[in-house]
Amino acid sequence: MAKKKQNKPVAAAGPAGQKAAERKPTKKEKKAIAEQRSKELKAKRKKVSLAALLAAGAAVIINFATNSYYGQPIYEWIQIGCFLLMGISGGIFMYGARYEESEQQQRSKRSLGLVFIAVALGVILIETVQMLMH
Repeated sequence: MAKKKQNKPVAAAGPAGQKAAERKPTKKEKKAIAEQRSKELKAKRKKVSLAALLAAGAAVIINFATNSYYGQPIYEWIQIGCFLLMGISGGIFMYGARYEESEQQQRSKRSLGLVFIAVALGVILIETVQMLMH
């Protein structure tokens, strides 16, 4: 008896008999993929930037709200906490740089984060030295 020939499923075959996984995406598909990636990056950038700005805003608000404690030992600790929060905000900005689309935007965001961190570390060191000197 002759064996019956088995046909491949039609769903797995693409144009010209190629498998779907092996064929290259068309221009429309590439454009759709790029657009989808752009939307995802934009959403991630928005979330990261919002988190960084909330952290920086909270630090500024706490700093101004606690000016009545000036001259007291707790004020120095509050200042250290605020600038620590500003440093964290800079770290979040640096983390968010990976979601920027161009290299120039990534460098700009990293530089902004480094400025936040450098200022925060400088003020924390100054406050710590002043606390130890008293």
